[in-house]
Amino acid sequence: MSKITEKFCTHCGAQLTDEAVFCHICGSKIEIVKGVPAATPMEQTPSAAPAKAYAQPTGPVQPVYRRPKTLGVAIGVIAIIVVPIILIGVFGTIRFADIGTLNYEVDSMAETNIVLNIDNAVGSVDISYDATMTKLFEATLEVKGRPGSSLADAKNFNMYYESGEYLELTFDSGDQQFFFWNKRVFSYDITIRLHPDALVDYSILTSTGSSSLVANGLDNLEIPDIYFSASTGRVTIDLSGSVNTTIQDLDLATSTGRISVNLGERTLLNTTNVDISSSTGSITLVYTDLIVTGDIEWNIQASTGTITMIITQNLVLPLDYLASFDVDCSTGSISLSIAYNSTIGYAIKGEASTGTVDILGSGSYYESPGYDSAANQNYFDLETSTGSVTAVEI
Repeated sequence: MSKITEKFCTHCGAQLTDEAVFCHICGSKIEIVKGVPAATPMEQTPSAAPAKAYAQPTGPVQPVYRRPKTLGVAIGVIAIIVVPIILIGVFGTIRFADIGTLNYEVDSMAETNIVLNIDNAVGSVDISYDATMTKLFEATLEVKGRPGSSLADAKNFNMYYESGEYLELTFDSGDQQFFFWNKRVFSYDITIRLHPDALVDYSILTSTGSSSLVANGLDNLEIPDIYFSASTGRVTIDLSGSVNTTIQDLDLATSTGRISVNLGERTLLNTTNVDISSSTGSITLVYTDLIVTGDIEWNIQASTGTITMIITQNLVLPLDYLASFDVDCSTGSISLSIAYNSTIGYAIKGEASTGTVDILGSGSYYESPGYDSAANQNYFDLETSTGSVTAVEI
């Protein structure tokens, strides 16, 4: 067993054993230091694992720099203030003020076939039939713009006339570039009044704004095509109170917005396919005694939103047909309310991944008596992922 004496390392000052030739701390060769008082020898009990020896620092200790917490907070505050200022500087404010009204009219009733194309980036489009009209077509455009913008730079309708065939009326608001230097950025709220004799093929697109078509209870309207689409805004087709309307095609879509359809009474739907879809928004479909010319397929889809259908069909058609309703909802409930003539066949299937299903109190499927042999058949496939499915008789 080694004994600790008065030997010390002259380089690092470590205490040494008698047998030590080199310092076990710094590795320097041993030089005996004289004149150091002798220490009382002390036996050491060996431990299971000798303690590690660590070299002592030979230079000054450098302080560790820590960034003040207030610096990060200051940077965040500056970003919150500066970034919006930069964005406003580049794109400008989207603040609009009324700058005036534009009008467009078609007086002549010589050609009543109209192809109406509207592409409105910002603003609404509202169309209605008016029995008091003496003109074929009348449009009023309420124009809003930025401070400093001019009504002379705003858009209006254009007309193309195909002699003996149709009038094509077109409105295109153009791309809206929201840079601060661009004063030709406008929003248009468009109101259109139509003579009841107008035969209009509709193609109405809005990016941010709602659109509507209202019959105002007028009968015997003829509408070749109805295509309405809105990115952000509702779509409304209101033929309530109207009888004997004729529609050749029906296609409605929204990305974010509600779709409401009332087809009135005894409307002739002369098509084999109807599409109604909404990504985020509810859908409502109402009709009474619809007339079809053969088999017809309804595709009604809502990603997020409820689907409500109210169908009354007491009119029995003198033909064999199958009306198929493919109704699908990802997140939302489906509600079907029906009233059918006893000779009309109908079958309803309901399915919900998460939610309840009640089809006329018969679980998930109901089939009317004599469905297979009925000349007029209606089949409903109602499916939702999250929500309930219900069907009731009214």
